[in-house]
Amino acid sequence: MLTDFKVAEELLQDVYVCYEKTKESEAEDAAEDENEPQWIEVIVEVLLKLMSLHSHLGRVIAVCVFRLLSEHITPSAVALITEVLIPKKTPGGGADDVLVETDTEENLDDEAEEANDSTSDSSDEDEQEPMDEENLTPIAETSDDSHPQQDNSGDDSESLPDLSDSEMFKMDAMLAEVFKQRQQNSGKKVRVEKKQELINFQVRVLDLLEILIKGDRCGDFVFNLLKPLVTLMLKSGNTGTQVLADRAKTLFTLLKSKAKGLKDSIHSAEDQKQLFLELLDLAKKATDKRHLQDVSVACYILTSISLSQSQSQSQEPASSCAQLVMNALERVITKKSSKPSVTFFTMLIELDPSQFQELGPKLVEKLKEESAKPHTRMVCCLVLASLCKKSENVKKTDLKAMTQWMKEAVQVVNQLILSLYKVIFYKDVLTLAVALQARRDILSEVLFGADVKEHLMKAKSKFNTDLRRLANRIISSIDKENCRPKFAKKRKASNAGLTSTPSQKKLRV
Repeated sequence: MLTDFKVAEELLQDVYVCYEKTKESEAEDAAEDENEPQWIEVIVEVLLKLMSLHSHLGRVIAVCVFRLLSEHITPSAVALITEVLIPKKTPGGGADDVLVETDTEENLDDEAEEANDSTSDSSDEDEQEPMDEENLTPIAETSDDSHPQQDNSGDDSESLPDLSDSEMFKMDAMLAEVFKQRQQNSGKKVRVEKKQELINFQVRVLDLLEILIKGDRCGDFVFNLLKPLVTLMLKSGNTGTQVLADRAKTLFTLLKSKAKGLKDSIHSAEDQKQLFLELLDLAKKATDKRHLQDVSVACYILTSISLSQSQSQSQEPASSCAQLVMNALERVITKKSSKPSVTFFTMLIELDPSQFQELGPKLVEKLKEESAKPHTRMVCCLVLASLCKKSENVKKTDLKAMTQWMKEAVQVVNQLILSLYKVIFYKDVLTLAVALQARRDILSEVLFGADVKEHLMKAKSKFNTDLRRLANRIISSIDKENCRPKFAKKRKASNAGLTSTPSQKKLRV
C-alpha cells in the first residue's frame, strides 16, 4: 500500500465494500435478534420444565442453577415465572377470577354424546368394565315397567321378546343419561387431579421467587412480584389453594421486611403508578379485612420504593403514589365510588404516616367546609386520626406542616363536638380527638376546654360502651391538663419554704 498507490486504492475499495456488507449483515442480525428471546429467558423456560417433573433431583438442580444465574435475571424472565402463578387473561375472564381453567358443561355434554354414539362399537370394552349398580337402576326399572314378570321356564326367545319403538326410545334415553353421568364423574376426577398437580407445580415455582426476594436485586423485581403474590393471597379462602396462599404469604412477609431498603433501577415512576392503580383495583375486590391488610402492605411497599426514587431524582412530592391515594380518597369522600373502603386507607396510612402527610391540610380544609356532609366528615376524621400516629421518618419540614394542620384540626374538632346532635357521628370525631390528645410532643397547649368536658358529661348517658370509653379518655385528659398548673404552684410554694442549708442529721451505720 505504501509503494504502489494503484494497488492500494483497489485494496481500500475492497475493504470499504466488505465493511458495508458487514454493517448490513449486522443490522439484519440485530433485527432478527429482537424477535428471538434472550438466552436467560430460554434457560428459565428449561428450569421451569425441570421444576414440573416428578424428580426431586431435577428440582434441586433447577433451584441451584437459578440461584447462580440470579444476577443475569431480567424482568421478562421473571414474567415467565409469574405467568405460571397467574395465567394470562382469557376472553371469558381475567387472571383474577380463576387459577385453573376447567372444562365447561357443554364440553362434558359433547363428550357424553360421543360416548353414547360409540357404545355400539365398543361393546367388548363395556363388558370388561362393569357398570355401577346405581347407574343401572333406572334402566332396570324401565325394563320392569314395560314388561311384567314372565315365566322363566320357557326358552330365552320366549322370556325376552322384542321391544317396541317407544320402549326402545325410552331405553336409549336412559342409556344416554347413564353414560353422561359416568363421563362427568370421570372428567371431574381428572380435572381435580390436574388442578392439584398444577398447585404443586406453582408451590415449587415459588422457591424461585424466594431466591429473587432474598437476593441483592430484589428491588428491581418488586414491580413484577407484588401483584402475583397478592393475587395468590386473595385466594386463601379456597380449600384447594390454601397451601399456595400460605406459601405466598410467607414470601410476601419476607418482602415487606426488606421494603425500606429497596430501590428499583429498571422501572420508571409511570410504571409504578400504573401498578399502584392495579393494586387499588384489587383493594376494591377484597372483602375480608385480612385481604385489605395484604393489599395495603403491597401499596406501602410500592409507595416506599417510589418515594425513595423520587427523592434520589429530586422530583416533586406530587409525583409520588400519595397523589393517587388522595385521588382515590376524594372519590370515596364525594361518594363517587364506595370502594376501596375507608379501612383500606387507614391501614395503608398507619404503616408509615410520614409518607402521606401532604394529605393532612387537604382533609382539614374539607372538614372545615360548612356544606360538608356527615359522610365526608366521618371519612376525614378517620383518615386524620391515622395521620396523627407517631412515625420515626418525619422530617423537620414535615413536622412544621404537621403541627400546623393539627392545630387547625383541634379547632374544628372542638366545634364538631359541641355541635353534634346524633350519636352515630360521635365515634369518628372522638377518635380524632383522642388521636390529637396523644400527640403532646407536638401540641403543647391546652386542646379542649371545660365546655367540651361538660358537653361530653351530659351526652355520656346516650353512648354505648365504646363511645363512653372514648369520652372518658378525653375527659381524663382534660382534667390532667387543668390540674397541671395547680401542681406546679404547690410544688413552687413548698420549695420556697425550704432552707438552703442541708440537715445536720447523722447517719447511722
